[in-house]
Amino acid sequence: MPRLFPLLAAVISLSIISAQSQTPENTLQRTKLFPVDRITGYGEIVLPDQEPAGTVNYFYASRSQEEVEKAHMQVDWFIKDLKGFVNGTNFDFRTFDHHIRRLRNELSDMEFWIETKFNHQANLENHAIFARVLFQCLVDSTEKLKRYAKSEIPTSEVLFDMIDLNVRTSVMRTAEETLDRAIPEYTTQISRLSCDFVALEEYSTSHTGAPYGMRALYSGLAEEVKMALERLRTEAGIGARDLNICNLHHHEVPGILGTRG
Repeated sequence: MPRLFPLLAAVISLSIISAQSQTPENTLQRTKLFPVDRITGYGEIVLPDQEPAGTVNYFYASRSQEEVEKAHMQVDWFIKDLKGFVNGTNFDFRTFDHHIRRLRNELSDMEFWIETKFNHQANLENHAIFARVLFQCLVDSTEKLKRYAKSEIPTSEVLFDMIDLNVRTSVMRTAEETLDRAIPEYTTQISRLSCDFVALEEYSTSHTGAPYGMRALYSGLAEEVKMALERLRTEAGIGARDLNICNLHHHEVPGILGTRG
């Protein structure tokens, strides 16, 4: 490895010198060695639509539209697999827990494939980022659900249900941050989520005694879920009158309560 660094430095220097001799100084944003801007953190990728004139991509073979579509299909199927662990009433975190290692390897392989084989396919990259964010949401939620499922601390069941509700709400979105209309009966799903949220909020106000950290986590999740559901209802065309179906006398709390163990 130590021998690699002087050689790499020399290659970079030669690449920069070559680029300077062919391209005006004010257009030098990238070198031949680094044809794609680096991605920092998670979020929407904003890259130029085209490569600068004269840029040669030695590290990226040209990819046909068929190959790009194949990569898209694999990422989208992975996202569908993640959403498959969530049904209309709960997130099956126990089953998901058994598949985390396999799913993490699949996702990492896909990310590596996209990073090394495709030169700036922004839409594909954004779908891969969404897959990573959704996967991590399910992983983090699973770790908390496993612990609160066994907790004897007062109101643990309330926080358990809010974590579950957050996951169920998260899977209703697409990589484009819009309502996933491919979900069967999505209007019914959104109405059920909204009713569960209202019932859980009402239940939580009458049950106190949780440690501060639990209350803070609950409040943060509740705010996120509330805003997400408002956006989903707007996109689905669900108004306040449509939520009159929520019968709080027979819908005291979501169905998970009391069945955590």
